[in-house]
Amino acid sequence: MASRQYEQPENWAAPTAKMEWARRIVVEARAKFVRGEMSPEEVADIKQEFPAEIFAQLKLQKTFAETSKVNQKVRLNKLRHRVKNLLRGCANKSDGTRRFRPGKQQSTLKKLDKRWKQLKRDYLKTGGGFIGWEDLVNNVCIEMGAKPMYQK
Repeated sequence: MASRQYEQPENWAAPTAKMEWARRIVVEARAKFVRGEMSPEEVADIKQEFPAEIFAQLKLQKTFAETSKVNQKVRLNKLRHRVKNLLRGCANKSDGTRRFRPGKQQSTLKKLDKRWKQLKRDYLKTGGGFIGWEDLVNNVCIEMGAKPMYQK
């Protein structure tokens, strides 16, 4: 749940009123930055307040929002297709094998783990699209008729 708090604060439910107030401020500031409605002074303040990684992700979201709707759809569909292929590969690799006995779960999945991490990095390079990584993977899992990977 912590990743959703930082990657997609608009989809995260705050447990207290004070955190909800802070979440709303972050979401509004992010939306203003992506729409290009901030003055240079406000952008400089955000650059000082937010860590460099989060500011870089905001810039990526801004460039993603500035591209055409068709290009956004194409990028996200390519990522969805890659997620589907990876899920199919995981299912094929685990079907009918003795690979997942107790104590052997992680021994042969290094390549798949690397591919998952690379896919998530590529997703975040798009600025995270408009839904979070966990939501994207869960939607693809449901579309394929499987259980969601990330439980809420």
